[in-house]
Amino acid sequence: MHPFRPSEQWPIDTLQKMSKDELENLWGHDRDALYAASLYTCYEQQEPFTELLTTKRWLIGYAVALEEVCTDSETRIETQLHNNPKQSLTRMDRLSSTIRSKTAKAKKDSLKYTEALLSPEHGREVSALRTRENFLLRALRDLHPPSYYKELRNHVGEDFWKPKNLNDSHLTTAAIESGFLHVPTNAKTEELLAINEPAFAAAVTFDAEGRRIPELRHPLVHRRWRNELINAARRLEEGFRGKGQGGLPRIDTRKLPQTGEARALLRDRRLYRSVAGRTFECRLLYNVWRYRASQATQERAQEWKRIDGRIYEHLAGEHPDTVELLLDELKPHLDAQGMLIPETRRAVNTLRNSVVGRIKEGAGWGTQH
Repeated sequence: MHPFRPSEQWPIDTLQKMSKDELENLWGHDRDALYAASLYTCYEQQEPFTELLTTKRWLIGYAVALEEVCTDSETRIETQLHNNPKQSLTRMDRLSSTIRSKTAKAKKDSLKYTEALLSPEHGREVSALRTRENFLLRALRDLHPPSYYKELRNHVGEDFWKPKNLNDSHLTTAAIESGFLHVPTNAKTEELLAINEPAFAAAVTFDAEGRRIPELRHPLVHRRWRNELINAARRLEEGFRGKGQGGLPRIDTRKLPQTGEARALLRDRRLYRSVAGRTFECRLLYNVWRYRASQATQERAQEWKRIDGRIYEHLAGEHPDTVELLLDELKPHLDAQGMLIPETRRAVNTLRNSVVGRIKEGAGWGTQH
């Protein structure tokens, strides 16, 4: 699609006649229509779609589409100036400036939104009691030999997979492989997972050039996609500046000769901008998939909490004096609501290790089990 002259299929008046439901249905399956609507939000006094595109449902798609619009507009200006150095592009420059501004805001807002999904208020709620129990459970666990703790966990019934950290970067893959999160695959997904590095790199380039491959966005492919985008950007940067130099250098394309080499340079510059846009999209999707995986594990998380609670009750019942000592040590690190003060969490870990060490040095502890 032409960045300043959208296809005749989706002129602005056609989209303006559609209802909200019709637009959302259209954008859901036609990226050219989403691209056109995103571009129209940059026209002077022509922002009929901004309110809808900046809702939570469309904010990510809007930011990604605007990134593509921005890439196309910057490329078009460079190409126009190269083909006709004396051409005046005042109007085009003004629109391009608006596109850059709109894109920057949409990227900032979409990133803020996806990162907020991973904030504590969207994740597991940890009560004051759970905070203390977690501290006490880990301390009591560390006071026993691993074999005893393993036997106790088996006794209360832990017979399912549990990740080491619900916020771990591998959570999404683990959640899918464990059946907590269901994301269907197809033949293309399986192909992308199986092909060699050169073939995968070619697929990533194909996608960045505008011929979108939706399966690259699958969470099982996501990590490989991200790594190849990083590699692609580095290869292009080395071609622009030399090894070890990053970013896209500023050039005056009016001064480039009319040669195949110059045109190849302009194509590489466009590809670099596209790769940067895909990298941003990749980052947004990473946050979204982590959020979905976290939500999918909440039911199991309740089961893990129940088991940990039973273990804590068992250990605390065996060692009430130790629990009292640990609570006294912990009090200075809790706020008025009984929650761990964020700035002291590292100190709390050190404290737990210190208290456990002192208790172990006490007479008779190591002979109790």
